[in-house]
Amino acid sequence: MLFALGFLSAVGLGYYDVRHLKLPYVFLGLFTMVGMIYSPMPLSFQDLLYSPDLILGILGFCIRFGGRHIYQKEVLGQGDIWLLTAIGMWLDFEDLSLFFMICGGLIPLTKSLLRTGPRVPFAIPSLTALYIILSWKALAGTVI
Repeated sequence: MLFALGFLSAVGLGYYDVRHLKLPYVFLGLFTMVGMIYSPMPLSFQDLLYSPDLILGILGFCIRFGGRHIYQKEVLGQGDIWLLTAIGMWLDFEDLSLFFMICGGLIPLTKSLLRTGPRVPFAIPSLTALYIILSWKALAGTVI
């Protein structure tokens, strides 16, 4: 049930991102809250330092502001940073490298299929990568 609710909110995020190239905070909030319920909370400060939501949020922040400084244009939107943080709620630390590999492969595919010009709706490849990982873990029996 929880997985289905997260999936439906992810579909809503992806559809809205393709149509408007921005992410509504209502869907992001729902997706984040379901992810918080789904994932175990950090038990100590050391666990918090290795939490994927913190790592992905800081990485998104660095890409957004570093890319703006280097390329003199917006590289990653504010909603995408919140999306990365919400995705981190669903993942374990060990899943981060797999997430980056799948997402990195799906970005050019999304760009070629949707033909959106220079901007790519980031929600489609990132949420697809998330659900590939979660489905694999469910099949392997390692999902919480």
